[in-house]
Amino acid sequence: SRIAEFNPNLALVGIRIDIERRLVALAEANEIPTNRRPLARILRDLRAREVVPGSIASGLTELVELGNRAAHGVEVSEDAAQWVLKSAPQIISQLETLRASA
Repeated sequence: SRIAEFNPNLALVGIRIDIERRLVALAEANEIPTNRRPLARILRDLRAREVVPGSIASGLTELVELGNRAAHGVEVSEDAAQWVLKSAPQIISQLETLRASA
């Protein structure tokens, strides 16, 4: 992605926002409260109710944490940014599949 080459932090923030939208929609579809709750808490609730499998939840947790750090101006290593950019499409696809079956 050209944005990632120019500004990896911006790319990570964008991916985090995309993931947040999907997690909130998935939580709402499963009657999990989302209003004014941190994304990490929503993700824990989705995992606790077995809506999101543990294997996906741990990857999501890492993506969200990296996105949060990037949003707050903490420089993220190029390796971490590349991992996010490679992993995000597959994880987002898995979230879409989970949402469709909710």
